[in-house]
Amino acid sequence: MKIKKAGIVKTGQFKLRSGAVSDLYCDVRKLFGDPKLLFAISRAICKMLPKGTTCVAGSGYGGLPFAAAV
Repeated sequence: MKIKKAGIVKTGQFKLRSGAVSDLYCDVRKLFGDPKLLFAISRAICKMLPKGTTCVAGSGYGGLPFAAAV
């Protein structure tokens, strides 16, 4: 999978900002260094949005530009 090869999706033990622990971590900020992959993922997300969606919100420093790409 391209996102795992690009180091965006990682497995292991990760302590999240919330304090929760996860065995999966997705670093969407790394997408910004790969415009083709960012476009492909954004396009796939767009296809999942309900028809008539007019706004997409993102949180955090990585989420805002990702939401803008979507």
